Amino acid sequence: MKKIFSFAAVLFAAVAINAQTVYDFTSIAGEDDLTVTVGTKNTSESSDSKLVYDIPAPTTEGESSTMSIVVKKNPNVLFELSNKAAKTKAMAVGLGEGKSYVEFSGKNGILTINRLNVGDAVTLSVCAKGSTDAILTVVEGAAETAEVTLPAKVDKASEQAGKDGYDANGYFEKEVKYTAIAPSIKLKETANGYRIHTITVGTASGVEDLNASAVKAQKVMENGQIYILKNGVKYNLLGAEVK
Repeated sequence: MKKIFSFAAVLFAAVAINAQTVYDFTSIAGEDDLTVTVGTKNTSESSDSKLVYDIPAPTTEGESSTMSIVVKKNPNVLFELSNKAAKTKAMAVGLGEGKSYVEFSGKNGILTINRLNVGDAVTLSVCAKGSTDAILTVVEGAAETAEVTLPAKVDKASEQAGKDGYDANGYFEKEVKYTAIAPSIKLKETANGYRIHTITVGTASGVEDLNASAVKAQKVMENGQIYILKNGVKYNLLGAEVK
């Protein structure tokens, strides 16, 4: 048995599917904007433009201390770092309207993005924290598993700064894209640290393309499954064609 829904329902589904969420870390004003667990503020390294946090030694020998940072207005994103000994300058948060960021200052930091839908396109705007390349790898939850290298910062006085993707301060900001295959994505820093500016979560391009002309589409249900019927072709809700 096949049931065909109205255009209004299809249009509503298209709008809902194509909704986009941006987690913005570029306007952090200070400590009140953060929830920091276990980590302790490094007062000698912190300043008006940056907050720096240390990991204390674990209370039990052989175990690890795990510190985390959550930007309060972006509770679905968790920055987390574990260490088996005290570690100074483990994580940092830049401050300033339009130019702040969250930074892993060394390797093995885990970035977790929660409350995703399978098929969501996840785009990170990110750069290496300093003068050495940074590398991101997928731990779980994302379709792409290849390592992503983030080019090192160059001296802002060099000819390269301000050109070919580098900003005036020598940072190379890169968009790194993933596809969610689970409700949470975990990414790991495996070399030298990185800083993140924004995360954009939206629908995979196949669904966006499918719904671009939703007036010609119908939503159908077959055997308890919902599909989109467009121009005689049937698609699932991830935008994949169903034969």
